[in-house]
Amino acid sequence: MTIFSSAEKRCFFSDELSLSIPADAQEIPDEYHQALLKGQSEGKFIDFSEYPPRLVEVLGKWLSAAELARLIDDKVAVSYMSWVRFEPEYTAREQAAKTFQRAGFQGDPGSWIIRYAETASISHEDAATLIIAKSKQREAALETLAGCRLQKHELMSLQGEECQERYEEIMKIIEKTNAVLESFDSLS
Repeated sequence: MTIFSSAEKRCFFSDELSLSIPADAQEIPDEYHQALLKGQSEGKFIDFSEYPPRLVEVLGKWLSAAELARLIDDKVAVSYMSWVRFEPEYTAREQAAKTFQRAGFQGDPGSWIIRYAETASISHEDAATLIIAKSKQREAALETLAGCRLQKHELMSLQGEECQERYEEIMKIIEKTNAVLESFDSLS
């Protein structure tokens, strides 16, 4: 996967996940991209005004509500990019599980359920039930991320330390939600 940085859009794009890549986007190494994201999660600001983008320490000055809102959007966008990679697989597995459940867990469960059950060493019924439970968790996680993006608007009426504290609360929710989304790769 190739990662690109766009100064105009102030964000990253992937050749595998993005529907389109802006004309100004330039490739950056994956390791560098990961370092930028890590720095952002530690409270630094990614400055897209030059290539390659760089981390900026914010010392003695609070970021504006608009800048913090952009950071929230960026963090959620990265979450979506990570989740979307396997979305077709999750959706197909969920549909197969629901079909098998509607059939009273009788008959051919289909390859999605069979492979999951074999890999997890559980019954077809347990596999379908677990897949459906995970799909509900996934939906709840995505709703939480969408809610965090809406909560960024609360920052506009706050200033200074109060704004920063609310931003950090929202970012903690996003981090916890990301952990839930990452758990979908486990079979239990």
